[in-house]
Amino acid sequence: MPRKIIPREPVRRFTTDWFNPRYHQRKFPHHGTLMQQPEGKALVRQALQGLHPNPAGSAVEIGPGRAPLLAELPFREKTFVDVNPEVLKGIKTGKKVRADIRSFTLKNTTELTIINEVLTHIPPSERIKVVEALAEKSQAILIVDRLTFSHQTMREFIEYEINRSRRIELPHKPIPEQIRIEAELTQAEENWKQHAAHERVKRVDFERLEASLERKGFEVCWEIHHTIQPDEKREVYAILTAKRK
Repeated sequence: MPRKIIPREPVRRFTTDWFNPRYHQRKFPHHGTLMQQPEGKALVRQALQGLHPNPAGSAVEIGPGRAPLLAELPFREKTFVDVNPEVLKGIKTGKKVRADIRSFTLKNTTELTIINEVLTHIPPSERIKVVEALAEKSQAILIVDRLTFSHQTMREFIEYEINRSRRIELPHKPIPEQIRIEAELTQAEENWKQHAAHERVKRVDFERLEASLERKGFEVCWEIHHTIQPDEKREVYAILTAKRK
């Protein structure tokens, strides 16, 4: 039976799972991250240099995933926090804590707190509270995540995804099959609109993060970076650095 050209997973279930810690406790992260790309890790390391953290102190990375940044940094004390035990098993250095970021607390002041593509997995209404709680005992903060987009960018996202499906699905197919696929892509536009709306919810509003951290006494800077995954999927990331004044 021919495959339907629609978003890869039912939208409601996918979004529900995205915000559910139990889902990430039992499944190894499958989506590509900025830190898994050599150029992405280089961008993050460059942003980190502006914070000038003291390596004689301690540092915490929340959401280390497959490419923990803190493992490569010369801090005296390192702590890695993740809800997924498989992620922690792959880390061969430092202290490892299995915890949800919403329940994790810093007991002592840390030189650097890294939040690596974790806020995307927290409902938007809880993100500011989580960051502010960690900021209380952090001298510097580095946040990496996917950037939210405007309604205009949502339309561009839909058009890009549909055209990407055309490039992947149509070549080398018989003409009747191409006609069927093109019809399904057109009919699926409403599904893509719903998918884009849910994508927007999963992405992070860095302007709100900036305002919140400035109120807490931090000097904040963040930059936007565009990437293209091997499967041609386009992503927009933001890298935020915050240093206590």
